[in-house]
Amino acid sequence: MNGYKRFPEKLKLKIMKEYYHNKVASKDLICKYNLNKDTFKWWCRLYKLHVNQAFSVSATNRTRKFDDSFKVKVVLEYLNDKQSIKSIAANHLIDPSIVRAWIKWYNIQKDNKGIGDMKYYKFTTEKKIEIAKHCIDNNLNYSETAHEYKISYSTVYNWTNKYSKGGKSAFTNTKSSKIKLDKNAKYEKDKKEILKKFEKKKKHFLTMLRTKTREELADIARKNHKR
Repeated sequence: MNGYKRFPEKLKLKIMKEYYHNKVASKDLICKYNLNKDTFKWWCRLYKLHVNQAFSVSATNRTRKFDDSFKVKVVLEYLNDKQSIKSIAANHLIDPSIVRAWIKWYNIQKDNKGIGDMKYYKFTTEKKIEIAKHCIDNNLNYSETAHEYKISYSTVYNWTNKYSKGGKSAFTNTKSSKIKLDKNAKYEKDKKEILKKFEKKKKHFLTMLRTKTREELADIARKNHKR
C-alpha cells in the first residue's frame, strides 16, 4: 500500500529538507513516514533538480495537456541523448510512466510511417489538396504518401477520401462556414418579412389618410398613444 499513499507538497518538501539539510538518514525517513524506497529516490531526484518547485501541484499533475511536438521532443531526448527515462522525466517534471507511453506512441507512429521526427505545423488547404492529389496520382498509395510528407496514414486517407468526394470545396466548406451561411440566409429572410409587413402597414396608413376625416385620425392617434 505504500506506493499508493498520497503525500501533500509541503510534507514532501519537509522530508527532503530533513534528508538534505538536517542530514537525517534515508532509511530512518523511509521508516518514519512509511515510504516506498523507489518513491523516496524519485523525490530526491526531483528535489535536486527543482528544489522548492519539485512537487508543485501544476508540475506533478498527471492530467496536464502536452502537444505532440513536445512529446516528440521528449522522446528524441531519450533516443538521441541516451538519457534514462527517469532522468528525462525528472528534467521535465513528468511521471516516468507518461514518458514510457510517449515512447511507445512514437514507435507505433514511426512504424506506420507516421510522425517520425517531423516538424509540426498546420497544413493549409492548398497543401492538403496537394497531398491528396499526390496520393491519387500514385494509385492511392497511402503509405508512400504518408512517408513522403511525414504524416500519418489515417490523415492521408481522410484527406484523399475527402478530396475524391468533394474536390477543393470539401476543405473549405467547414461547419463554421455553413453556420455562417445559415445565419446570413436567416437574416435575409427576416429582412424580407419585415419589409413585407412594413409595406402592408404603409398601404394601410395611406388608405386611412385618404378615407378618414381629421377628427377620426386624431382619435386613432390618441388610442395608439395610450397603448
